[in-house]
Amino acid sequence: RASIDPSGATPAAENSVNDPNPDTSVPEILYVLIESADELRVVFNEGLDALTGELVEAEVGLLQNGNFVALEYNLLNAIWEASAPKELYLSFDGGFAPPLIYTLRLQGVADCWGNSAVNIQGNFAVPETAQPRDLVINELLSNPRATGIDFVEIYNRSPRNISLQGWQLARESGGQPESAKIITELPLVLLSGDYVYLSTSAAIVKAEYPIANENKGLDMASFPSYNNDDGIVLLIAPDESVMDRLVYNPEMQYPLLNSSDGVSLERVNPDVESSIETNWHSASGTAGYATPGLRNSQYAESPSISGSLQTSPEVFSPDNDGYEDVVQIAYALNAPGFTGSITIYDQAGRLVRRLVQQELLGGEGIFIWDGINENRTKSGMGIYILFLEAFDPSGNVIQLRTTTVLGHQL
Repeated sequence: RASIDPSGATPAAENSVNDPNPDTSVPEILYVLIESADELRVVFNEGLDALTGELVEAEVGLLQNGNFVALEYNLLNAIWEASAPKELYLSFDGGFAPPLIYTLRLQGVADCWGNSAVNIQGNFAVPETAQPRDLVINELLSNPRATGIDFVEIYNRSPRNISLQGWQLARESGGQPESAKIITELPLVLLSGDYVYLSTSAAIVKAEYPIANENKGLDMASFPSYNNDDGIVLLIAPDESVMDRLVYNPEMQYPLLNSSDGVSLERVNPDVESSIETNWHSASGTAGYATPGLRNSQYAESPSISGSLQTSPEVFSPDNDGYEDVVQIAYALNAPGFTGSITIYDQAGRLVRRLVQQELLGGEGIFIWDGINENRTKSGMGIYILFLEAFDPSGNVIQLRTTTVLGHQL
């Protein structure tokens, strides 16, 4: 670092930039943003060393059963600029497409202290159009302790990955939105099944509630002013439609609490309407009276509706030699009445084949793919993603993903 001594140097004396409390933590990824069809902007929690753009190694992949499966993407360019030291721009030779959730894995990322991160990861996805009740208010703290601040947690209960850009938090007065505040101007995507808690300082929330997942906190430039005891919270989509509405009052808190100061209201079941007061409960004392960025301490799930998707063999070779020329795709659902589709993508997220379209599915079954794509030609060797989406008349949705490998016989 350049000397900050007025003389410009400190010969035979302690360096002017000496820090008695050096940073020993490696950089962490805060967000991975899709800038264009093949470019990512990676935002870190601290400034990076100027050589990071030259030394960084990057992989794009998918997580399968918790394991990172690399896609055949090549890093074309990495740009770090001193004007934005916490950001890194990466461009690849492959594109991105919904509904896949990608994982970016980096090595060779170092901060100004030389702390180098190994295999740090961040997830990202192409945003999809939000439907009613996709995003819901999941937790509210409107009556913080003297040292705390308000926060509102949002949960993505849908199978879609949704950008928070242009969404607003507001209160309601006289039946109209009031004091509406933009959540973020960045194209931050809230992934399916993920949480984000909103406040003016995630660090203060973390200090008040050590259990909080600070990586799920998002600082807003300004925050609506909510009454401590009763009021109405609105979650507003970019098109100005109200996507969720919570009316809260003191009676919703657990009656045996000595004080409700600093005790959040948690949504019990994200699938039950916000307007049902019994679907809200005080956060538990064992959890520290709030769970920002985490599953609620009072969470209770709906009866399970799930399934499985498997392929056999793991590698198939459609060369018509009579040996593993096709891949069998076996599904199993634990409830009847689902209509489903199976779509196949290549490792770059491009559509390869609409194998099944809006068919009434049984409790279990098998479909077969022979490697032929939509153009009626044989697909090339590589990893393919199989995506099953099914829904029933009640609006329940199941999304299942798995992979298969198209190879050839040696």
